Amino acid sequence: MLVFLPVFLGSLRGVAQSGIVISEGQTYTLGVQPTPGYTYEWIIYDETDLTTLATNDEIQYISSPDQATVDVLWKKSGVYFYKIIIHSDQGCMNYRIGKATVQSSLPTAVIAAPNPICTGDSTQLQVTLTGLGPWSITLSDGSNTIVYDNITSSPAMLLVNPTSTTNYQIMQVTDMNGTNSIPGLPVQLMVKPRPVSSHIYQY
Repeated sequence: MLVFLPVFLGSLRGVAQSGIVISEGQTYTLGVQPTPGYTYEWIIYDETDLTTLATNDEIQYISSPDQATVDVLWKKSGVYFYKIIIHSDQGCMNYRIGKATVQSSLPTAVIAAPNPICTGDSTQLQVTLTGLGPWSITLSDGSNTIVYDNITSSPAMLLVNPTSTTNYQIMQVTDMNGTNSIPGLPVQLMVKPRPVSSHIYQY
């Protein structure tokens, strides 16, 4: 996403821009409209008095911070302030300050496509998790929901024993950062019939 900050060298300096909200791990583009002959410098701070620079553990410049636009990878949740300093070709300077709130990423859970089973068999659904464990997963089979708590590693293996072909879907996943209530993509577990038994005939 690209955010343009209006900056005019004749305007009042230091006017804070509206805050932006970013997800942890997201790359975000900050920018001003470029002007020929101007030079630019982006600076990001991790507190309000604009003295402590954000560390490499918190942010990463994906593109050069001395251009009109800069791509920033926001690595760690928290509140940050960014400043753009602009120098004109006539020796004048101006700057703008903005606020960025980086939210912790919500967890995700993805079920791998399962192999078919035969009637009467059980199997394990493999679920790949993101986020900070332990996790709690709510699994739906279309009729009932099952909650799996205190999952400590990824991928998680969930035991199921359907009696017929069933669609499974993660309805909710929770970790240390919060709850993701957006349902995941469903997967189908095919249950194949066994051969029908018959009488044994003697000839």
